[in-house]
Amino acid sequence: MSELLFSPLPVQYSHHLSKAMVGPGTTESVLTEILCGSKNNMIRNITQAYAERYDGKNLLADLEDETSSDLKSLLALLMRANRSETYQVNAQDVNDDVLALFNNTDINWCEDSSRLNEVLALRSFPHVRRVFHELSRKTGKTITDIVDEQFYFGNKKGFVACVRVMQEPQEYFADVLNDAIKGLGTNDDALIRVTLTRSEIDLETISEKYEQKYGDSVIDGIKRDTGGTYRKMLTAFFGGDN
Repeated sequence: MSELLFSPLPVQYSHHLSKAMVGPGTTESVLTEILCGSKNNMIRNITQAYAERYDGKNLLADLEDETSSDLKSLLALLMRANRSETYQVNAQDVNDDVLALFNNTDINWCEDSSRLNEVLALRSFPHVRRVFHELSRKTGKTITDIVDEQFYFGNKKGFVACVRVMQEPQEYFADVLNDAIKGLGTNDDALIRVTLTRSEIDLETISEKYEQKYGDSVIDGIKRDTGGTYRKMLTAFFGGDN
């Protein structure tokens, strides 16, 4: 943790992306959490930081080596860093995407996710949230439930994390924190990742969302699961007096 404490955000993200791909298996949700939730310039900076940190390694090539099929295509599209960054939402464009994704009451993203990938990787964040809203209205299901039904195994985890971090980032990260500290043992990687990378973005709001949802404070949860200097460093980010 101390190594990342004063590192720029792109360096922190490059570390977590690498860690998600190291060893047996890949943590797909971390890959999409970071890349689906990042703006174009941040993705470019992450790519550069990754190459500098890991002896010239190519992030896109590593992502493609560690993933497959639909998720691999989504990540490749995200790595182009070509998302629209307008805040204006065109109702006709939203309608076009909704019709392409949900036509004649049928969704078959598991067979062809190309249009979904375009929406997730290339459309503006406000546009994507409007598409999610319209899909939920038409289907009677949340976007998370739809994705959960459409994909399998690692792809499912990657796509679910992507849509959640784009639609409801504070609740998503509150859930990640809860998963990290509940039960026996602590997922230190997740706990550190959320605490440090969101510290200058929305950590206070995430903490409030956590308390609303779980009836407990993040600080108390961390104190129960950690100790010593590590506990003091973590709780300080959430306003703890240790």
